[in-house]
Amino acid sequence: LSVANTKVDGPYYVELDGSMSSDPDEKIGGGIDFYKFIVKGGSTEETILTRFPRIPVNLRSPGGYEITLEVYDNDGAKSAPVPVSITVQ
Repeated sequence: LSVANTKVDGPYYVELDGSMSSDPDEKIGGGIDFYKFIVKGGSTEETILTRFPRIPVNLRSPGGYEITLEVYDNDGAKSAPVPVSITVQ
């Protein structure tokens, strides 16, 4: 999981990138089904389920955030969670 800061005045936008994820059995018909991004900050938590490995997210206020990525494959297997901590100033 990588996070690219694309901060602008006002809201804080970041791009979450899980594109380096892969399915170990891809050569025999396996593949990634969806990405689960969990964004925690302050007293809020948002879960985003998507088929896209890269997504923009609006972090509405300064502070600390923990972003976790889990990847699910077409057989129902789930990756280990990959957390990243960021601070928005």
